[in-house]
Amino acid sequence: MKIAIHEALLNAPTERERLQMAHELGADGVEYQAETLAERVEEIALAVGEGVARPSVVRLGLDLNLVSTDLAVRQAGLDRVRHAMTMAVDIGASGVVFAPHVGALALPNLMPWRAPNQLAAELLLSHLSWLPDLAYVFVLQLYLLPLPQSFLANVVL
Repeated sequence: MKIAIHEALLNAPTERERLQMAHELGADGVEYQAETLAERVEEIALAVGEGVARPSVVRLGLDLNLVSTDLAVRQAGLDRVRHAMTMAVDIGASGVVFAPHVGALALPNLMPWRAPNQLAAELLLSHLSWLPDLAYVFVLQLYLLPLPQSFLANVVL
């Protein structure tokens, strides 16, 4: 995939026409938003079979929090990543794009043992120890959006 265009930029009534428009604009693929994708998976899969541009990735919104202090919030985020991965497989996309956390960290400062960003990094690494295995089984790529420097500062693992 060389260049993709986000689905929101394609004003077409059907998925087939959306993929065709992307192709006519010179894009190789279309990036789909996960939050609005579930009800259109079948239509997209059928349109892909017609040989125009193809889905590039499924993109999750910036509201995931895989490093929350609340286990239920973390689990809900991981469930959304898994669901996005299954939709990516269903429509023939190459992977899933997501940011593990956006905004200020709400983790405790446990210095000298661990700073909040160190705790966040360890939580994220615990997820990244098995998410790539699932992506491998699905033959997908996981694209992690860049994390802010404040998230990574002074991380010692």
